[in-house]
Amino acid sequence: LWGNDGELWDDPSGNTNSLLYNFTDAGYKLGNEPIPDWPVDVNVLDFGAVPDDDNSDVEAFRNA
Repeated sequence: LWGNDGELWDDPSGNTNSLLYNFTDAGYKLGNEPIPDWPVDVNVLDFGAVPDDDNSDVEAFRNA
């Protein structure tokens, strides 16, 4: 698509020094395994988090 080493990549921003990054192995465990389905053991709402209230819920996450 963009040549063997990305040499045909045309950066839409016009940057001539742009690199075409290789994301072949991106993903959980290099994309070789599905993301595990972890059970939910705690709910951050039980520790004081309030959604969409424009206040930080950092402490609730730390306590959870």
